[in-house]
Amino acid sequence: MLFYCVFLFLIGLCLSAYHKTNLSIYNKLLICIIILVAICRYNVGYDYKTYYNLIANESHELIWLLFSPLSALIAEIAIYYHSPQLLFIIFGIPTYVLIFLTFKKYSSRYALSVLMFLCLDYFGSLSTIRQALAVAITFYAFQYVKEKKFLKYSLFIALASLFHASAIIAIIIYWLPRFQFNKLIIGCIIGYMLKAVAFDSMQKLGIYDNYLTEDSHIEGGKFTQLIIYGIYAFCVYTWVNQNKRCSRDYVNIITVGIMMYLIFGPHLGARVGLYFIIFIYLLLPNLIDRLSVRSRNLCTAIWSYIFVLYFMLYLCMPFIKGNNSFYIPYKVFFLS
Repeated sequence: MLFYCVFLFLIGLCLSAYHKTNLSIYNKLLICIIILVAICRYNVGYDYKTYYNLIANESHELIWLLFSPLSALIAEIAIYYHSPQLLFIIFGIPTYVLIFLTFKKYSSRYALSVLMFLCLDYFGSLSTIRQALAVAITFYAFQYVKEKKFLKYSLFIALASLFHASAIIAIIIYWLPRFQFNKLIIGCIIGYMLKAVAFDSMQKLGIYDNYLTEDSHIEGGKFTQLIIYGIYAFCVYTWVNQNKRCSRDYVNIITVGIMMYLIFGPHLGARVGLYFIIFIYLLLPNLIDRLSVRSRNLCTAIWSYIFVLYFMLYLCMPFIKGNNSFYIPYKVFFLS
């Protein structure tokens, strides 16, 4: 636990220094810290051992059965060099670089975006490494949605789907900014009513089939779901009060992500909705930035405290429930 407190403290120092001086060295330092923690870990994350054993046991057939082509290729590289850790290194570096490049380009309050991601999504990205990279690629490709360059955007979606097949769903993001919010809400209601059809289609296609069966039902993610709902409600309320003058693209995209939560539940919904919900790390800072100076500072402080509290509760929750933690203690591979 102490390690993560120090980690968050160092990130806070870097963000504060970067905010005050605008020197890129502090931004580069915080990204390096975040990446190093992700790629140097050993047995941290609930899927770590699964990935580690696939490489250590050289399970070629299983890898090509379970992984999308480029993910399988990375796994083969790790096997070739007899280094399970290489898998986490190759996936980790581009994932966080792409996410923070997008924050830097589109967030009006970069420090808040980084803090949100670290507190709400960082631990998840340590486990879902293949999908995390796919999400990072689609998120980075949003620039082509802004520029209305469908071919480039679709090529990035195709690239992401070669790491994780679920990325194909992000193709609809290209059209979402064009919808009126009211019409989108009606569409989401219809989608919710048709969720039985969606489940049936996913089972036939074998997408997340293990999460759809009753025997494999997973109850995780409800706490995260609640805080996402809270952020979304605040954002929509603030956006409406600002007369919907900006950020309709983010609001629409996140609304579809919320619909995914409602249709597929907290665990599977979070997996499918990741491609959409990640935009909340841009929406909240951008809406706060349009408030008065006093309200802006107050909202930033309140939300920052909420995110840090969530970060701590997330780490403590397994111990409160009497379970083992997938994240504590933090260990590095070269000392294990």
